[in-house]
Parts: sequence; structure tokens; C-alpha cells
Amino acid sequence: MSKVSIPKYSLSEELINAISHGLGVGLGIVVLVLTICFSAAHHNVIGVVSSCIYGSTMIIMYLISCLYHALSPKLKAKKVFRVLDHCDIYAFIAGCYTPYSLCLIGGIKGWVIFGIIWACAIIGILLNAINLEKYQVISNIMYLGMGWMIIISFNSIRKEILLPGLVLLVLGGIVYTIGAILYGLGANKKYLHCIFHFFVLGGSILHFLSILLYVL
Repeated sequence: MSKVSIPKYSLSEELINAISHGLGVGLGIVVLVLTICFSAAHHNVIGVVSSCIYGSTMIIMYLISCLYHALSPKLKAKKVFRVLDHCDIYAFIAGCYTPYSLCLIGGIKGWVIFGIIWACAIIGILLNAINLEKYQVISNIMYLGMGWMIIISFNSIRKEILLPGLVLLVLGGIVYTIGAILYGLGANKKYLHCIFHFFVLGGSILHFLSILLYVL
């Protein structure tokens, strides 16, 4: 962990970072409860399982991020949480894919997509756990690559989902991508990382609406 560097943010920046993703924890709880209840009401077992995976990965990602930014840079635990913070992004991306692959696409193709995306997530988590700094560029590429891997199954999704659900899915991807660009610039410009956090929240809300209203 001694090799893990901590970006320097002001106290006000870290306060905003922690609060914004603290709100994300609340969002994740709402997502978990509503998606499970909606799936259960429709007697959709796969939907319930997918909702548990999707909602729990969202809660964990936002919780780890919130705690990471809330911790003092003087604490060694902050380095641990920085690694966990980056690892959880992979899990959340795969968690978002789960309802689309298992509930919307379904069948063998859906399970193949599910397997591929989770395999990528596990590989990414292992790379970050081994050496976060060494594989940071690879991780950033993998985040975006996994996020837009949905293009491979775009035709299948387009046939199964109503247009508003598809629009929400694509808009969410665009918002996340803009956020990723801001993240890349955020180390050098004050409050840009804070803005990145709100773009992540925006992308999460758009995908949640797509999943709840048009997938489950």
C-alpha cells in the first residue's frame, strides 16, 4: 500500500466528494428496494436476483467512495479505500449490465454477456489490487471499454426495449463518459473531481430509470 498515491484535494472538495456519494448510498438503497419489489410483484425470479446484484453493487461503490473521501489523508486506511474505490467501479459496471443481460436479452446470449462482463470485472479488480498505480491507464481504458461493450448487443437490446428505455440507457452512458473525462482532468483543476461525482450520480439515475421502467 505504500506505493498507492493519494490525490491532493482541499477540505471543501473532499467534503463535497463525501456528501455527494453519501447521497449515492441513499440512491443505491432506493434502487435496491424498488427493483426487488418491482420484480417480486411480477414474479420475476431472475429479476429479483439481478436487482440484488445491481442494487448491492451500487450501494457498495458509493459507500466505499464516500468513506474514502471522508477519511483523512494522514490515515493509512485511506490508501486501502482508494484501491477498494477503484475496484468497486468494475463491480458496479458489471452489476449494471446484469439486468440488461439476464432480464432483457436473456437466453444463452444474455448469459454469455453476463459471463464476459463479470470476467472482465474480476480481471480489472485483480489488476487494481495488485498495483493500482501501475495499471491505472489500463483500468481507465477498461472502465470505458466495459461501459460501452453494450454496443456489441445493441441490436438485441433495441429489439427488446422501448425507445424511451433505450434513450435513457444511451444518455446514461454519455453522462458517465463525460464524467470519466472530467475525472481525468480533475487532478489538476479544483472542484472538477466534485463535478465528476455528480455526473456519476446522473448516469446512475438515468440507468436506474431505464432498468426499472423498461427492463424488469
